[in-house]
Amino acid sequence: MNNLTLLPQIDQTLCKLNLKRLARKSGFESRQPRKITAQNFILALLALASQGSVALRRQAQLIGWLGEHSVSKQAVRERALKGRGFMQLIVHKLLDERLHSGCQQQVPAPFKIFNRLLIADSTTLALPRALASVFPGARNHCSSARQSQLKIQCYYDLLTERIVHFTLASFRQNDQAASPHILSVCRANDLILRDLGYFVINVFEKLMARGCCFISRLRLDVIMSDPA
Repeated sequence: MNNLTLLPQIDQTLCKLNLKRLARKSGFESRQPRKITAQNFILALLALASQGSVALRRQAQLIGWLGEHSVSKQAVRERALKGRGFMQLIVHKLLDERLHSGCQQQVPAPFKIFNRLLIADSTTLALPRALASVFPGARNHCSSARQSQLKIQCYYDLLTERIVHFTLASFRQNDQAASPHILSVCRANDLILRDLGYFVINVFEKLMARGCCFISRLRLDVIMSDPA
């Protein structure tokens, strides 16, 4: 077993998250697990990820070591297929706690007329090449090697300092393609701030129809006219 000095630190962080509740909420667990607990599954996953290798065989070995019983890589794979929603809830919870200051912020007067001030943006992370079939990256015409990149779309309420929602997709789903995602997040009387990459006119029309306001830079090829 490689040096796993981060295990105690990761375990301490996970203990604060009430993983059992998140596992039940996401459907990762529906009853008391016999071998692969939510705590050990995530602990092994994060410990191995910190070393740059998350092979099923190694994860099964580490889960078995943590739980003091043997675990097959097939069993780990079956649980992993149910784990995407579970891991999203964990990331959501961790980011929420990291970004929330814990003190009530004074809302500037111009924004008090809005229920929420939603800022939407994305970031891209490089992944191991083995994940290229799930999260394909940018096409490289100079090399035949397949790249893997993950794009995270995040929606953050500046008034409450809380993450409202985030989604995972491949690098090839650009911000313009993700622009309609805001329609599943927004509510009437929200103010939405997004950059030019999300500029899609029919999405703006749907936002206005729902009673939302938005701020965006203007695309140069768009003509503004007065209907009167």
